[in-house]
Amino acid sequence: MTRQLHRMLPWLVRGLGLGLLLACGLPALAGAGAGEVPAQPEYVYSTPLRSDVLPRAVLRAYVQTVDEVHASHYAARASHFCFVQQSASDRPGAVPLVWMVWYEDGRIQSLGDAASRPRVGNELTPREEGRMLALAKSLRLATDVVPTLADIAGSSYLVEQAWVDRLMGHCRTLGRKVTLAVAQKPRPTKPGQPLAHRPVFRNTH
Repeated sequence: MTRQLHRMLPWLVRGLGLGLLLACGLPALAGAGAGEVPAQPEYVYSTPLRSDVLPRAVLRAYVQTVDEVHASHYAARASHFCFVQQSASDRPGAVPLVWMVWYEDGRIQSLGDAASRPRVGNELTPREEGRMLALAKSLRLATDVVPTLADIAGSSYLVEQAWVDRLMGHCRTLGRKVTLAVAQKPRPTKPGQPLAHRPVFRNTH
């Protein structure tokens, strides 16, 4: 396995394994009998550490990659993100999950467990990390949310509306918010053009 593949592996596993993560971290119907809906575990939400929040350089690469793949234009306007941590009360001691909500695109993205972000951030450049995350599986509010648990019907990627409402509600009250402003393009200067602001020289002697 090449070094590059080793560096990509955490994000590849994260993208391919989102269905498994949802099946384990969210209620699934696979083990239920006909007409039965399994009990939903109780989740505890909290504020993630700052180290678990994606830096703006990563978010900018993330948005740019989404624009490239889907021919959208989110990079031309401000984007608002929220990060919240989720733990399952029936799995004490388990490492909590970190979720990212991107409001403009209506997307919920798993960042994996709370211990993986700093490690991945040390292994990838911001551009690589943002691109890998954008290409990983995510939850789309427009297509991946169903009214009830019974509507999931064993799917590995559909989620219940009530879970989405709780997660987004806790994100508003407990989550860390990040606003990604529009990237400013440097103004071109012509030869001999005066500076926009006169430089100030201070006598340091």
